[in-house]
Amino acid sequence: YPGTFTYAGDSKWRGIFRGTAAHNTVRVNRLDQADPAGPFGWRNSPQVSVSEWHTDSASDFLDAACLSRGIRHRRRVLFLKPDLLFIVDDVEFEQGGAGDLLAEQFWHPGSTVRTQGPSSFRIGDAGTLLLVENRGVVALSEGGEWGWHSPAYGFKQPSPVIVSSQQGGQSVHFGAVLAFSPREYAGRLVLTTAPETTEMVLGGSWRVSVTFASLGRPRVS
Repeated sequence: YPGTFTYAGDSKWRGIFRGTAAHNTVRVNRLDQADPAGPFGWRNSPQVSVSEWHTDSASDFLDAACLSRGIRHRRRVLFLKPDLLFIVDDVEFEQGGAGDLLAEQFWHPGSTVRTQGPSSFRIGDAGTLLLVENRGVVALSEGGEWGWHSPAYGFKQPSPVIVSSQQGGQSVHFGAVLAFSPREYAGRLVLTTAPETTEMVLGGSWRVSVTFASLGRPRVS
């Protein structure tokens, strides 16, 4: 989504527009998933894998992971067609790793954003983004370090960015739901983690519970 803005004219802005924080993913310890090597190359590329992919008329499910700098980011995405997209992000050290994690989940909506609550954001007329309440710090901003969009090469303009941040411990867990609806949606998202399961409960109009097991497709109720 962010666009290119520049290739070689300004190394700072080239780094910003192609960096991890410019995309809808998780950044760990304020580092990109790889190290820039000139305007086009990368060093220390991450190892990526897909554990499961399933699609049918009712839902899509993806379970994938990225291993970078000794830290594993696992993302599971469940699309309950046509309205609800559940996303759960697990960040943890690989075996033998140590320290405290600082993890940031970035959202670049690509449209106007209105705050509906501490962890609820209305995105234009397209839908609502709900993040887990009372888990870390959630902030909406525009411009600054990461809130930029390039509609054409050589041009940049401020754009909204939502960042959910958590710090501390050997593992960090994020949850999010995108509810696609032209109507405003008021809801609440709760995330509960256990050694073998992660449960996401969406309250409000939909009232959906999704249980992600350590392996296999999630269970919806």
